[in-house]
Amino acid sequence: MSNTAKTKTIAVECGYFTDPGRDPDKQVNEDSGRHGPTPRGYLAVVCDGMGGHDAGEVASALAVEAITAFIRRSAADTDFSWPYGIDRSLSYDANRLRTAIHLANRRIFRTAESNDDYNGMGTTIVGALINGSRMAVAHVGDSRVYVVRGGAAYQLTEDHSLARDLVARGVISAEEAERYAHN
Repeated sequence: MSNTAKTKTIAVECGYFTDPGRDPDKQVNEDSGRHGPTPRGYLAVVCDGMGGHDAGEVASALAVEAITAFIRRSAADTDFSWPYGIDRSLSYDANRLRTAIHLANRRIFRTAESNDDYNGMGTTIVGALINGSRMAVAHVGDSRVYVVRGGAAYQLTEDHSLARDLVARGVISAEEAERYAHN
């Protein structure tokens, strides 16, 4: 009896799109994103500067840069400190994304503290790190990850939003949440 391993090759296409939103007075698309190979896998990240806050486009750009830099650094050098610890229930790549998001948050906060024009800036974040046949996903806010397979889209993440929390607690319906989120 031979002991052969079965392998399966998967093809992944990655992309993202942004939209400035429904506000006709909004002059700036506050979204930023990047995707491409890293020394250890493939990273896709999208950040949506929070509408209505000062300098959302600055926050989203800072987040993309901080996340990309940490993912590259942590792939090349595994002997570094983890300033936010390691969650043993997560994979190595999921911990990399988690730490990268914490570092992005710290960078945005410090930048906002040092410049009054950036007070209150913020961004949502969604990222996926693909390594071989595994994908780690992390997100904050209401930016989403979907998998498209067989012509159908499947949402992998759940929004971190007040409307979603109200639906989960039974305070409002999903239909009411759609109207609530766009008001």
